[in-house]
Amino acid sequence: KNVEDVFGGNTKSKTDLTITLENNGKSNISIKKSLGGQVYLIGIERFLRGFEIQFKKEISQDVERSFKLFFGGAEDIISIIDNAGIKNIKDETKKKIKNYEKRKNRVTWSTLREYDLELSNTLIKWFKQNIKDIFLFCFQRGLSKKQTDWANFVWYKNELDENKIDLILDIKKLSVKINNDSFKSMIIPGKTLGGTTLQLPFGFVQWHQGQIQFHHNLNLMTQIV
Repeated sequence: KNVEDVFGGNTKSKTDLTITLENNGKSNISIKKSLGGQVYLIGIERFLRGFEIQFKKEISQDVERSFKLFFGGAEDIISIIDNAGIKNIKDETKKKIKNYEKRKNRVTWSTLREYDLELSNTLIKWFKQNIKDIFLFCFQRGLSKKQTDWANFVWYKNELDENKIDLILDIKKLSVKINNDSFKSMIIPGKTLGGTTLQLPFGFVQWHQGQIQFHHNLNLMTQIV
């Protein structure tokens, strides 16, 4: 259902099922019917501003710039695509990368590194420093303002017998465990087409239809446990 968001509007709740206990306490559950797939899709500006409000953090101009280059939205993106060279990649692959970047109006990791190495490092560093809150953003709260609307657990369950899985995970506990160096080391650029994704300890994040799309992966989630 729609709930109040941090901007004063409405957003979809991360909670799919609420259980009312005998003592009138409530437990909110997010249900995943597949072993992997989209966990959150959000516009770039909405993500940046929403993240700042949810976690009372200020996102620097450099981080915002790296986001708008890698995920789209930078006004000078075409100029950068045309002028930033890519080293150690075959010409045929370079052509495919450039064509992809122009179609999607964003740069891949290889182009971002050649354009500004410091910015590319800034982007990875931000994800590593904020992986706990990114996890909570994706699984627990999204843009929901009220804590009573936030999810407490993720339930991997498919009643159609497509996947033989029945597993409940504590979101808060996973967010604590994911915030260590061993999991942070898993945050690296993808390898496909010059790097179109960032790999995360719980899945990956990519550009999708001009927005930021976070994916979950059950195999990775169970490693955090």
